[in-house]
Amino acid sequence: MTLPVAVGDVDPRFLGGIVLVEGVDPDAPAPELDAAVAMLVARRREQEFPSAELKTAVRDLLRSRGYKPSGRGKPASEYLAGTARKDAFPRIGALVDAANLYSLLTGLPISLIDLDAARASGASLEIRTGVAGESYVFNGSGQEIELTGLICLAQVGGPPIANPVKDSLATRTGPETRNVLAVIYATSDAGPADIVERMAAQLGDQITRHAGGSVVASGVLSGETGVA
Repeated sequence: MTLPVAVGDVDPRFLGGIVLVEGVDPDAPAPELDAAVAMLVARRREQEFPSAELKTAVRDLLRSRGYKPSGRGKPASEYLAGTARKDAFPRIGALVDAANLYSLLTGLPISLIDLDAARASGASLEIRTGVAGESYVFNGSGQEIELTGLICLAQVGGPPIANPVKDSLATRTGPETRNVLAVIYATSDAGPADIVERMAAQLGDQITRHAGGSVVASGVLSGETGVA
């Protein structure tokens, strides 16, 4: 299965679970998802999660090219785990909630983008490291994240549009979204490629179960070899 993302300049330890789902309904009724979120949030409220080993592995990957993954710049998976402990897990809609739930299950950060918005100019996509001076707006208030040294999903020959910390406002999913691309940011320090490939398939199943659509592509990319 051909994945719609290439690998550029990135740490060789990077493993990316890639999922392309077409025909989603972002706001589909999802009573099963509501129950699953409540159950997992209740479990995580009493746990130190992600584990110290997983947290270190993900942060080491993010800091390998000079980015500092701490404070407001910590991985999104750590932020979600923190909201669960505070009983404040964000609820946005079936599509985003399904991806956030899977992040809370695995302890890995996940990007979820509107694929049509990302490809509006006909651009292809790649995983690469952000370079000096790159940044993007990540919320409606106009706040920006500096991307120097951070692993990013980007348009080939163009700007970054997502990363393991905060995704770009420009390609954020919304009520009109119908086709999405998800990226699970994993590392070989935390497990082999076949586990990440299985995660990608599971994430695709979770999205389609709760937000409809069909999985068009699923697999894993390696920072060392390209397609794993």
